[in-house]
Amino acid sequence: MRVPIFFVPASAHGIFLIFLLLLPAQAAHSMASVPVNYADQSKSELMHIWHERVIENGGVHPWTNKHDGMRVFQEWISLLLLHEHENLNKKIELGKAFERYIVTNNLQALSKVGTSLPLPGYKPADFDMTLLGCISLLGLFEKDTLLLTNKTYVHLIKIISRCWGQESKHYFEVLLFNFQETENHIFMIESARYLTNQFIWQNVRDLSEIFTLKDSLIQRNVVLKNDDGVLYQLLLKKMQQIVKSGFFEFNAKVYQRFTLHALNNLYSFSKDSLIKVAAACVLDYSSIKFAFQSAYSIRLGPYRRSAEKFWQDTLFKSDPAISFYAAQSASFPGYGNLCNDETSRSATSLPSELICLWRQSLAHSSIALFSSVLSYRVPVSILYFMQTKKHTYSAVMETKRTYKGMRESSPEIYFSTPKYLVSAGGKYKFYRGPNFPVKYTNFFMSEVPWVYDILSRSSSILLYPFYDRNRSVPTQVLKFKGNQWKENNLAVYKNFIFGYAKNLSDSTKGHNIWHNWPQNVPEFLNGLPFSSFSTPLFDYRLFSIEGIGISIVMSRLKHKKTFFKHRYQSYLRGGIEVINQHETVKTDAIINQKKLADSASLNQLVYTLWSGDKIFLNRKYNRHRNGFSLIEQPVNKALDNESVQGVPFSVQKFPLLKVRLMDNKNHTPGAIIVQADGKGNLQMSNPFTGDSLTILFEAWWFPRRINAN
Repeated sequence: MRVPIFFVPASAHGIFLIFLLLLPAQAAHSMASVPVNYADQSKSELMHIWHERVIENGGVHPWTNKHDGMRVFQEWISLLLLHEHENLNKKIELGKAFERYIVTNNLQALSKVGTSLPLPGYKPADFDMTLLGCISLLGLFEKDTLLLTNKTYVHLIKIISRCWGQESKHYFEVLLFNFQETENHIFMIESARYLTNQFIWQNVRDLSEIFTLKDSLIQRNVVLKNDDGVLYQLLLKKMQQIVKSGFFEFNAKVYQRFTLHALNNLYSFSKDSLIKVAAACVLDYSSIKFAFQSAYSIRLGPYRRSAEKFWQDTLFKSDPAISFYAAQSASFPGYGNLCNDETSRSATSLPSELICLWRQSLAHSSIALFSSVLSYRVPVSILYFMQTKKHTYSAVMETKRTYKGMRESSPEIYFSTPKYLVSAGGKYKFYRGPNFPVKYTNFFMSEVPWVYDILSRSSSILLYPFYDRNRSVPTQVLKFKGNQWKENNLAVYKNFIFGYAKNLSDSTKGHNIWHNWPQNVPEFLNGLPFSSFSTPLFDYRLFSIEGIGISIVMSRLKHKKTFFKHRYQSYLRGGIEVINQHETVKTDAIINQKKLADSASLNQLVYTLWSGDKIFLNRKYNRHRNGFSLIEQPVNKALDNESVQGVPFSVQKFPLLKVRLMDNKNHTPGAIIVQADGKGNLQMSNPFTGDSLTILFEAWWFPRRINAN
């Protein structure tokens, strides 16, 4: 590890620099079969990454609107933590330097809290994003008067935070109109308000300045005591709403990290046991969802928000929230050229590619830092599935949100095996365009359009090992060509997906052999030899990928049968089936099975899997309907009424979250290991570690979290 040896101020304008002596890092060790949380290793790496940014800048970055002051607290937290075990004199020196940066320069809040809009005359906002780091620093060093001096402590609470009382900020104002505040801002603002109230009310340092501030606020009728107050109830109800209905901003690529940070602040620093438990329940729900929607910390599902990102189709770079979990799981794919040898450290227990991602991205390294230095740790039962991909499972993740009295239709569907992950995601039941899902009929626009969009992802299959060497653009993802802001790609059954795509004009054909096919075929697959054959129902192309041990069958609904039917002239339809290669699975056997099955279908639109399951395809498959009308299995068992063993609650027909183990070879259904009922209750049972987790949050005033190891 690297040890700091001395401190030197860089300027009189609040910018300081710490030089470190670099010593060899710890020897690498392989990830154990028993889940190991890598938060401490990540913490060490991330502190040095942030410190290196300070060196490159010539000191801590100045307090300016350019970066909303956000990176300032990350840099100072890293510097302070690097020196928390130093000798007394060095800690005093660093604490005084931090005091000069904050107090001597009389730093003020850079903007107001809440949603920021790029409108003329609209005052800058989003300062609650900066407050997250401020609150984390106050909580981490609340009892360390050397690194966080009393003067700095008071200034941060009194001048920088200034977020206190019980009146929540539900709305933001634009000219003469009010708009409901967004989910991430509500959690950022109200968690900061709650914890600032706590810092002032409890005054653990017994400071006269805090007593004076407390008295002055009380005289102005500001309620600081959180106990069972309005703010206390608001936070519990908002957290219960997520465990009941899911995040409103689900999988939000830009904003989810801020909500996770706010919840982690509440869990780490709240002195109230119920607030702490409630925050942990929401973080557990989010962790479970991520564990089963991702592969090696990469996820490719639907997401709400943000409209300005809807053109992006990146695997991970614009999704910083994945680093919240990667910092603890150390699970990340080996992208060959993510960074060069000069910037990668091989002598570490963390993947060099993950370290390089944190070096390159401020957003990723920010949430990863707070994941590692704050208190929440992913329970063992969940962490196991983040680190281990040797089991097969199916997962369905619903939303219980409603819009204008109608239940949203945006489930996520996943099917994971040791060799690949099938993912699909939906959209609004009624959709008006990429950014405007609501057709506005009134002049005043009662909702903010970019908040309500749900961006679908074309049904896709991520193959292991990952073939993407481009770092951000998933050119090597096998998926359908559907536009992500229009298509509803929910037709997934085990290892088969059925999708569609807009039929392109012949003028764009060129030399693309996949021009009139609905599948987007990546380069590495397009360069492999394949077998072509046809049946009365489908055209087929069959690939064999021996390096992974799978065969891929791509199908296209026959043009002759459907050219004047089902709007086929506008939309191409077909399927992708992934077959594990065994000794008995040969190319000729697959071809013969498809030909025999299709010839026996009697002109019904039926696709027969290699397993023998028959899938009846909707004749009018379009943007508003599921692709399957019926599925027949060789052994038809009624599995919908099963539940996790010992679940202390009833499960609705459409659960919020459901994960079922499957047989690795034949994909026959096994036990349900996760189930959430949409009422605030969740049960997870991990048969591989013997751990379980139960969340009981049906009563907002009494959240319970059981066996969270």
